[in-house]
Amino acid sequence: MRILPLIACLLTVLGLAVPARAQEATLAAPDSAVAGSTIPVQWTGPGKDSDYISVGRPGEPYLTYAYLVTGGDSVDLPLPPEPGLYEIRYVSQEEQRILATRLVDVTATIADITPPATARAGDTAAFLWSGPDYPDDYIAIAVPGAPDPLAIARTDSGNPVFLPLPGEPGFYEARYVIANGATVLASALFEVTGGGVRLVPPPGLEAGAELSLDWTGPDGPGDRVALTARGGTDPIAAAPTSDGSPARLDLPDSPGAYDLVYLRGSDGAALARLPITLSGSAATLEPPRALPAGATVEIGWTGPARSTDFIAIRIPGDAGGYLTYAYTSQGNPATLQLPARAGNYELVYYTGDTREALATIAVTLTPVAASLDVPREVGAGERIFIDWTGPNYEQDYIAVVERGETAGYITYAYTAHGSPVLLQIPDAPGEYDVVYVTAGSGEVIARAPISAR
Repeated sequence: MRILPLIACLLTVLGLAVPARAQEATLAAPDSAVAGSTIPVQWTGPGKDSDYISVGRPGEPYLTYAYLVTGGDSVDLPLPPEPGLYEIRYVSQEEQRILATRLVDVTATIADITPPATARAGDTAAFLWSGPDYPDDYIAIAVPGAPDPLAIARTDSGNPVFLPLPGEPGFYEARYVIANGATVLASALFEVTGGGVRLVPPPGLEAGAELSLDWTGPDGPGDRVALTARGGTDPIAAAPTSDGSPARLDLPDSPGAYDLVYLRGSDGAALARLPITLSGSAATLEPPRALPAGATVEIGWTGPARSTDFIAIRIPGDAGGYLTYAYTSQGNPATLQLPARAGNYELVYYTGDTREALATIAVTLTPVAASLDVPREVGAGERIFIDWTGPNYEQDYIAVVERGETAGYITYAYTAHGSPVLLQIPDAPGEYDVVYVTAGSGEVIARAPISAR
């Protein structure tokens, strides 16, 4: 069996390579260097593009490496963040062999971090530090023992660095972290005390209403007070704290369990959370007793009165639909134009955002009548007075049309001029009708024949 190639493959998987029997390359590097630093390594050897210089503990897989640069004779090699004795290696990847080695003593690097003397939840605080300041090194805040940071700031941003503190009181850890391997060089425990973040809603919160929310907090850049799903962080409604206290929030139309939260702008952390329950919104409608078809009427109402809520009339059962409407923001009572056709309808209070019907009542629109006092025969081209009765809605008119027609008037006069109206008879002799037309629907509600001779 070919044992040596199999061993070579195994060592390759482990990050090692089969050592050469004779020195086929050379390495020149400092005898010692600080952990986490990057050192220059000069080399001689085959210099193939796939060759690389690596470093690891003797007899163990490599920890970091750098490929050779075409046309060069040195590489910049990052050292491991932990102190100790390491081995620098020239590796031929093509042959899976180590062509040269050299020992380097990696000494400990020193870092220190000083958290703030007082730290209030939600504030932004200064952290003094000392350390190697390698590229991408950072200062972090974390829960003790947890690997992931809650907030970070790069050391190249200055000294001290400024970090947003957690929103929950408790003990936390400030860390100096080398980016190479995310190695913690120094840490310090500090306490975050209760912050001055408070949310004070009024009692009796109804779905669909506008909430006036008193709050206190740091009022940092981008801070918001918001309504979220229970336990969530994505705002359903939000207001920037820069708008002042109280904040105005439009509550959702659906009742149920929600949270009011204070969200920090720098990282979205919830600095305060208050569970609330929204009760179902209530609304009422009070139409007048008489509802003539086509009329404009006033509808009394009660309800949450959000800016986009509206009162509407619809065909019975047409969920979300409407024929005419009036916004609640336009006042109470609401002025509503009724459909021109008599029959059964529904008055509805709709929420503007979700078009949820908070109140619905059945109504019947009664037919409207009109009468016309028209002579049987007149001279063609004459102007005559016509007495009339009718609803006199805005833009209603009396018109002359071809016999039996309902549209395409020849001459007309608005009922707003009063009764009688002065009406021009067509110049062409013939048989015509005088009609009363409601403007809202164009419906003819009275008709009388007239002959022009």
